Amino acid sequence: YLAPTEILAKQQFESFIKYFKHTKISIGYLSGKEAFKFPSKINNEQYTKISTPQLSKWIQSGEISVLIGTHSIAKKSVIFKDFDILFLVDSLQYPLLFLYCVNLQLRLLSIYLS
Repeated sequence: YLAPTEILAKQQFESFIKYFKHTKISIGYLSGKEAFKFPSKINNEQYTKISTPQLSKWIQSGEISVLIGTHSIAKKSVIFKDFDILFLVDSLQYPLLFLYCVNLQLRLLSIYLS
């Protein structure tokens, strides 16, 4: 899930946790400043701050099922094991990323906020 701001991305991360905490889905958060993982190894009800390289390793290995963040998730250093759907808030703000998804034949769900 790609959000245009860190505030919106963090809100969406917390919303995803609320809806999926009863499942075994691992959720990651990545922005230019922070990286988080849910569930925490210490407490299954909370998320924990982790390093960006560690989150990137888990994304590449497929341990992270859902990734939420800002444009940082589109960096070359973030390699996805299975990347199939991109949820994008307002694709008009990210025309190059939109074209990237089309070229790779990824399913794209664009959400427009008013």
